Amino acid sequence: MNSHPHSAEFYLNVPIFEAYKLLFMNDFSLQELEKALAAGAMTPESTAIDHDIYQAFHHGLKNDRLVLRGRWDDLAGWLLIHLEAYVDAEEPETPFREAEWAALTPEQRQQVSENARQLAPLLQETLHRAYGAWRLRTDDKGSKREHSHARPDS
Repeated sequence: MNSHPHSAEFYLNVPIFEAYKLLFMNDFSLQELEKALAAGAMTPESTAIDHDIYQAFHHGLKNDRLVLRGRWDDLAGWLLIHLEAYVDAEEPETPFREAEWAALTPEQRQQVSENARQLAPLLQETLHRAYGAWRLRTDDKGSKREHSHARPDS
């Protein structure tokens, strides 16, 4: 993960195992994202899928990598929030449908558990940093606006 502590921008490029790759490719396909956008499930400012962010994400998955580059308030941030909720180190089977989990071999389940232990803290840290930096940035903008409209002392 690369991110500056005070920047709302972040970049992840980490390996993922096959089971997560297939799950993410299915659940976060372009069609699923377009459905979420149409349902208003993304940020209110979102009017279209940012294809640069999506293409990097999708290309990464095809190559067994989780690649996210963006900001808290764009598609990458939306994906980060959802992926962080998907990956649970203590209950790695959580995002899988019962039949999907049952179809995995014991070795694949072990890989998912190992991958979850690696990904969960990284996703959590990235989420907290990106959100914190975004809040700091938006709070600073609000403070500057408030001060810029204040009357000077006479």
